[in-house]
Amino acid sequence: MGDVIKVVEKTIEDHDLIKPGDKILVAFSGGPDSTALLSILNILQNKLRIEIGAAHIDHQIRKKSLRDLDFCKIFCKRSNIKFHYKSINIPRIAALEKRSLEETGRNVRYRFLDNIVKKYGYSKTATGHTSDDNAETIFFNIVRGTGLAGLRGIPIRRDNIIRPLIRLSKQEIINWLIENKIRYANDSSNLSSKFSRNRIRNQIFPLIERINPGFKGNLIRLSSNADEELEIIEQLIENVLKNAVVRRSKCKIVLDLRILEQYHKSLIKKAVFVAFQGVGTKIQRLSSNEFAQIMELIKAKSGAKMIFADDIMIQNSQGLLAISLLNKPVIRLMSRIQKLNIPGKTVIPECDKWIESTILHADFERDLKSTSDMAFLDHDKIKNPKIRFKKNGDKIKPLGMKGHKLVSDILIERKIPQFERNQIPIIVSGNKIAWIGGVMIADEFKVTKSTEKILNLKLCEH
Repeated sequence: MGDVIKVVEKTIEDHDLIKPGDKILVAFSGGPDSTALLSILNILQNKLRIEIGAAHIDHQIRKKSLRDLDFCKIFCKRSNIKFHYKSINIPRIAALEKRSLEETGRNVRYRFLDNIVKKYGYSKTATGHTSDDNAETIFFNIVRGTGLAGLRGIPIRRDNIIRPLIRLSKQEIINWLIENKIRYANDSSNLSSKFSRNRIRNQIFPLIERINPGFKGNLIRLSSNADEELEIIEQLIENVLKNAVVRRSKCKIVLDLRILEQYHKSLIKKAVFVAFQGVGTKIQRLSSNEFAQIMELIKAKSGAKMIFADDIMIQNSQGLLAISLLNKPVIRLMSRIQKLNIPGKTVIPECDKWIESTILHADFERDLKSTSDMAFLDHDKIKNPKIRFKKNGDKIKPLGMKGHKLVSDILIERKIPQFERNQIPIIVSGNKIAWIGGVMIADEFKVTKSTEKILNLKLCEH
């Protein structure tokens, strides 16, 4: 009994999986792995100063699934463990979503666990993955043609999901359960050759182990080596982004192409993927074909752009590469006009910017000059100022000029990237443009000798 529990304690300690006061939800199928995990955490509950609960999902794949549900209910009742459960028709969902039973079951299971965690205030979810599961995952990834990341296998910790049994083999766990006379449920679907993981577990691994009995251990060592290599690569990617990122907001990252192109293409691809994830996309991976398209876009002429997975736009403009999350409700809001607060702060959510406005007395402020992000305007000439975005045909009378120019021509002349032109706040007074935020003020609203009050506007970014 002691050795298995000591391995689990050491795993928890080495990877800081659990802290005193944590409320742990155990994914409990009733099989040997999850039964052992629930039992061990129950034994360690007082020592670790934690609270535990169990969650079971009836997939309705097997006729005997209700028997597993009853087993889990009774087990938790006898152990005085809070029990959550739900029955979901996985075969029907898999058919509707046109996914495999394995993938559908996994997705539904994690959604269910996440809902229980949020509803009942659990801090972490524990799953009963073992070293055997890890070896199977690594092998499965290799068969699918994985990159280095796939060799990592199952992480000991991912966000708030922890796997305290990952250093133990399935046989060690079963032996521990038998020694301690702890009953568990047998899932007959684990023997079915319909599932690819079962074929790996029950057919392929036994054949390979005839050649090399240490095969699973070698896969785990491969995973550990890959993890060390990836830590170095991740540091390099972090440095790439640190040097190349020009601007960053909640839904957009802008990279300097001149800096980005100095790096090896493999680092560029990985940095771009990290940038994709940094804007909140749900994209989990990019295919080699998609990466090739991105590399072509990076080398293309200014103005090139493309959309990935319906929610990410990548644009090349004026030596910059913008990766942005397409938010359709925000696009509709771009036509919205809002009042400029004077004095005070006006937040412009569509572009992650805000404008600070103050009123100055002209008597001692004559020498102030407008800059790109700071405007000084004649307060009395501006009537009921509003903020909006560029429209087709917009014109402004630039400072020091007699005639008007198209705003679109000015933005092109100033080499403002295409992806930013529609997100530049414009201050209007009536039907006249007083200031193109961050670009220029209009001649009609400049400060003169007769100005009594000065409106100072400052454009700020998150």
